[in-house]
Amino acid sequence: MEDRRREPRRRSLLGGSISFDKGQRTMDCVVRNISGHGALVVFPYAAITPGELTLQISHRGELHAAKVVWRKGDRTGLALSSAEKVEAPVDGSLRIRSLIAKNRRLKRQLHPGAW
Repeated sequence: MEDRRREPRRRSLLGGSISFDKGQRTMDCVVRNISGHGALVVFPYAAITPGELTLQISHRGELHAAKVVWRKGDRTGLALSSAEKVEAPVDGSLRIRSLIAKNRRLKRQLHPGAW
């Protein structure tokens, strides 16, 4: 089988998400390989996604407009636009600590003597 890719793909195991219907629907996925112009993504409902979608790779802070090139089972080959840099995700543990502190402050306001 002839490889028609413009450039070699780098193997990866990156968590990502796809969105479609103007961002109203999202699905988590795994990016198994990627290059500047394409990617192989794995997600459970590949057959029900439209031909155009958005791929977000939070770990890299990238957002790509993408077109489906092929589908086979839970795997989908995507042609990618150039990446847009997106804001880095907030560290989960920092966010959790912040929310716990806020929760304590609110509880003290409700019941000052109990906390």
